[in-house]
Amino acid sequence: MKYEAERFLKMDCVIGEVPVWDDETGKFYFVDILRNHIHVYHRVNESVSTMKTIDTGQSVGCIVLRKSGGVIAGLVDGIYSVDEETGEKALLLHPENGTEGNRYNDGKCDPAGRFWVGTMSRSLDSGFGDYTPRGALYCIGADLQYAKKAGPVAISNGLAWNAAQDTFFYIDSPTKKVVSYAYHHETGDLSNPRVVLDFHGMEGIPDGMCIDVEDNLWIAFFDGGCVRHCDPQKGKIIDEVRVPARSVTCAAFGGQDFCDLLITTGTANTDLKEYPDAGSVFKIRAKAPGFATSKFIG
Repeated sequence: MKYEAERFLKMDCVIGEVPVWDDETGKFYFVDILRNHIHVYHRVNESVSTMKTIDTGQSVGCIVLRKSGGVIAGLVDGIYSVDEETGEKALLLHPENGTEGNRYNDGKCDPAGRFWVGTMSRSLDSGFGDYTPRGALYCIGADLQYAKKAGPVAISNGLAWNAAQDTFFYIDSPTKKVVSYAYHHETGDLSNPRVVLDFHGMEGIPDGMCIDVEDNLWIAFFDGGCVRHCDPQKGKIIDEVRVPARSVTCAAFGGQDFCDLLITTGTANTDLKEYPDAGSVFKIRAKAPGFATSKFIG
């Protein structure tokens, strides 16, 4: 099936990232990492929509929704709760307290409601540079206790869990690989890592990703201008969605039937004359739906 990405929201994000659809409210969240912005878009009806922008005061690598309400954000110096109405922040914890030069990057909640979040060196905010691994991946429980799950890594990025909730997929971007782990839903324990997709020799760097109900991955490629639809069981690419932006960063499912694949992009490393809509959010209609967004139970 061939897909053509269409513009969903006209934006000029430097690095748009982590699209999140809230099926309970119909709100769509995403961030602009280097502008310190959390954007909240709400289409109230056919003729009315709103866009709220929250300035976090520092780079915001990811956000997740909190089951009790509000947003949790991974910033530079810790994990914060953010009041969506006032923009006020409250520090919850900082797993890398004492580590200089890193920031929090991509993060998601697993099906059990734990918050998984990774880190990377801020020197790699361009997407390129010294890939010496300085980051890690952490899992944060409802009690705000955390455990290191992977590391050292260079750019902790895409995360996804399969429908059976027994497999976790993970990307450390510069490796250009997707690794699967046996995942224990009750404890969050990981074991038996193995490479299921290898993109060496292909254009772009694998960035954020999501998964559909058929357990196929949708992987955004930074500096690759596309999202690749992949079968991790067979280790092959099913299809490629070309996006009219160079820096394609992440994808997530949304809409009433979860068949809208929402794709964030950035203006970084981009000729805006060639890609005038870079930094916008794009959309395709996928054949298979994704899952509702898991929320943090803490």
